Amino acid sequence: VDTLIQEENTLRRETSQEKKDRVSRRRRHGRLTLFHTAEVNFSEAEQHIIAEGKARINAWVKPEILEEAKNKTRSQIFKDYSNELKPIAVVPSEYLQYFTGCVDTTTVFSSEAYFINHIIYHHPEIEYNIYTNSIQQALDNPNGGIYKDESIDKNSGKKRDSLIFVSYLENGKKNIVTVGRDDDGTIILYKNYYQSKKDLSKRLRQVLPPVGSPTTI
Repeated sequence: VDTLIQEENTLRRETSQEKKDRVSRRRRHGRLTLFHTAEVNFSEAEQHIIAEGKARINAWVKPEILEEAKNKTRSQIFKDYSNELKPIAVVPSEYLQYFTGCVDTTTVFSSEAYFINHIIYHHPEIEYNIYTNSIQQALDNPNGGIYKDESIDKNSGKKRDSLIFVSYLENGKKNIVTVGRDDDGTIILYKNYYQSKKDLSKRLRQVLPPVGSPTTI
């Protein structure tokens, strides 16, 4: 009987340790969104775009590149680094209906210069490698809801056609990603806030309510 009890206790310890290891792996890889939601079914082509997009972002925000760019002005950054739009993520197709204008692609585009400028001049406190996963995570899992931004753009004078995806992190803060429809129907990454406390409900219209609830592990 004592032997059986010892074996059972050993099994419990192993199971507990496996759980800790699994949680640790999630955190090391930046998977901080611990909510139960339906799995997104991307096509093979979309999965390829997502994989390439993550690799592309990772290449754009290497420490040595950020170190080189940190003393440059914003105009120098956009001069010295490519501003050519490249695929970085995918919006699940069921959310395209919330754009006002016609959108015939699920691909989200951005540029190297945008990312470098964004990190250095807007969010230097965020670990650079967070961006590799955080953008697609928010698009996959908007458990904090989706908001519509139709305000007037100060530069162009036109009404925005943007969607703001809110995904809760395990610490209660938010991962917020804004994508907008350009004049030609292209989806552009506009903004990305990580570990945000912003309350968007006071000034923006919600087109998809929050879903799910946090899981404590």
